[in-house]
Amino acid sequence: MEGRMNTYSPRKDARNIDSKIGWKAKRELIRSIQEMQGEEPCFQTGKAFCDRYDCGWRSDCMANGP
Repeated sequence: MEGRMNTYSPRKDARNIDSKIGWKAKRELIRSIQEMQGEEPCFQTGKAFCDRYDCGWRSDCMANGP
């Protein structure tokens, strides 16, 4: 298994979630995940600016506002 990294991809999970549930439920689910990770549950809360450049949900959040 040399050279292979096992990395978590929240964007891939988000696409899978989106295909099964609506946007409102997806927002609530991602916010719950953020909270469980000790982060601010801020996914698609309408913020005009986000300084969390390391957030795995950032591009999806900012592209598809509320």
